[in-house]
Amino acid sequence: MLTNCFRTYKSCLQSVKYVFIMFLFQPSISLGQSTPLTLNGAVSQALAQSLDAKRAALKQEQAKINAAVVDASNDPTLGLSGAWGARWQKRTDNSPASFKEQSTIHSYGLQMRYNLIDFGRQNAKELTALSQLKLQDLAKEEADEKIFWSVIRAYQDISKNERILEISREQKTISENRLSEQNKNYRQGLRSESDVITAEVDVGKAKIALQNSLNQVVLAKQTLAQLINSENPNSNLDFSVTKGNVTAASPTYWDSLIKEIEQKSPQATTSQKIILASRDALIADENAIDASTKPVLGTLLAAEYSGDGDWSPLRPAASGQIQLTWDIPWNGMTRLSRQSLAIDKQDLDLREKNIQQSMQQSEIYARTLISQTKILHKAMQGQAKLVSRQFQLVQNRYQVGQASALDLSAAENALVILKLDQVRLSSNIAGAIIALAEARGVRALDILEKL
Repeated sequence: MLTNCFRTYKSCLQSVKYVFIMFLFQPSISLGQSTPLTLNGAVSQALAQSLDAKRAALKQEQAKINAAVVDASNDPTLGLSGAWGARWQKRTDNSPASFKEQSTIHSYGLQMRYNLIDFGRQNAKELTALSQLKLQDLAKEEADEKIFWSVIRAYQDISKNERILEISREQKTISENRLSEQNKNYRQGLRSESDVITAEVDVGKAKIALQNSLNQVVLAKQTLAQLINSENPNSNLDFSVTKGNVTAASPTYWDSLIKEIEQKSPQATTSQKIILASRDALIADENAIDASTKPVLGTLLAAEYSGDGDWSPLRPAASGQIQLTWDIPWNGMTRLSRQSLAIDKQDLDLREKNIQQSMQQSEIYARTLISQTKILHKAMQGQAKLVSRQFQLVQNRYQVGQASALDLSAAENALVILKLDQVRLSSNIAGAIIALAEARGVRALDILEKL
């Protein structure tokens, strides 16, 4: 009997030492009063501050400028010309007496060119520029979409970790109260010193769990802060998120959220829109290749002043021309360009299939996870009743001296583990609902705020 007590006492001392050392080396992080940050506010800030969104906006503006340049390229062009030079001629028997073997020439002119008919070249260029502009618009939308879902997940992660933090704080308070009670009972001779040590071990474990929970909350907040203020993510972590109803909800509540998502018509994701826009861009490129093989009919109007010989006075002159230009594709460049476009089309087909498969797999995964989580929820409800009943029985037995402090600690730990499992289960169901909404292209904050 004494040997068992000594072993228990020695084991408790080692546990206290271990817990105390771990607690000393835990980073000290505390969270004070926090400013509430709504999901809508987090999304708005992230979209306004994201560096990726800003880069996409710059590319979008650049595409607009390029389209304007192409549109202006069909306007008439004006040009100035000037020429100075010398000329040498050999005197002949018929040359006049005033003939000079060396003389100067000089001219100044103004020219205007304009393409009358280009057989679709300009139109093809404009369509190509507009298709690129549309792709850049979608690139901006894609950047916003990625930010949106990243914020949703980061926000949900904070919510999960803050719920765990609440459980850790509650457990720390319970363990400290029990330690106070054990000290009181020990002084009165009602409990042994090993019960006090067991309570001290529980307090140490609760403090470490609390500190780890604080760490996880800070890390989760840093992830969200990186999204809402990418230029200075550590400037302010003093915010709290709005907790949804998923933790205390039932499968009926989850089904209602899923039904709301399904009732919204599936929206084309940005990736799908980019595929469609890329097909339009390939058509525009193909038209541009066709147009490049066509002739161009244009005009050249010129006004000129010229002089000949020893800087003689300038003589005015004017001219007008109709010019036909036709670049004959003799070197195979057109054929190679068409082959390149054909490869681009094949690549686009593969990308489209890949996106469709990815979306289908995401939706199947989300629905499977939802189904499995419902089964776990049902099993956990039964387990919760058993664990709660077990804790009550052990606590009652402990109060009449029929159970040890270690028995009580084990029963209480089982209750805490159950609470943490419930939080993780609710987080899993929230993640699955988010994945389902993303797969169906439903960016509905009014639904996602309920998670």
